[in-house]
Amino acid sequence: MTMARWVLLAWLLAAGAAAAQGSTSACPFADDALPPAIALPAAKKAAQQRHRLVLMAMGGAITTGGGIADASQTYPARMQAHLAHLLPGVEVVLTNRAQPDRSARSMARRLAEDVAAVQPDLVIWASGGREAMRNTDLGAYAKVLEDGIAAARAAGADVVLVDTQFAPGWAAIPNIDAYRDVIRIVGELTSAPVFPRFELMRGWHEAGVLNLQAADRPAQVAAAHQLFDCVGDGLARMVQAGMR
Repeated sequence: MTMARWVLLAWLLAAGAAAAQGSTSACPFADDALPPAIALPAAKKAAQQRHRLVLMAMGGAITTGGGIADASQTYPARMQAHLAHLLPGVEVVLTNRAQPDRSARSMARRLAEDVAAVQPDLVIWASGGREAMRNTDLGAYAKVLEDGIAAARAAGADVVLVDTQFAPGWAAIPNIDAYRDVIRIVGELTSAPVFPRFELMRGWHEAGVLNLQAADRPAQVAAAHQLFDCVGDGLARMVQAGMR
């Protein structure tokens, strides 16, 4: 997939998100769809002691919402809304520090500064797609993730890594699985939970729940609307589980 096609996909995914409302996901989640037995101690402590949970999202074009006017409809914002529903009595605050066309390296360079400014209890970090398209050295990518996780934790925040997104055209990037493996392995080595966005999206698409190959604009918008809300809901469920 070329960079132009990636940007187009990001825009299409964002275009329909403005109508997303409520706290009930439009996508099913199997019992084993999300990682089991994760721990988010900083988030748990913040919710229990301060009754306030501060989230900070990091990522590229998809995490920003692809330029949609209403920032409340990005998937991090939908995660915030779902999490507020799951955690009654806890104020859930979100700062989205994602920027379009940012690499994991550039995110990590600003991570300490952003964490110091926002003081989050939980960092949601999406990466991998840009690195795959640019054929970034796998070892260097792993080091960036490890250093970023360490910096966030040193500042008192938990970290959840977000896997790359799935699209039927990913076959044009034959090395995408290698970058997904880096995210998974770094997550295992650092005990940072990984949200399985790729597998969830592929499952929804193959089951006919989410149509990522819609040919007409209304159907594309509907799929985008559904996708952002479903990803936000899945992240909220995962975070809630890690705070028990």
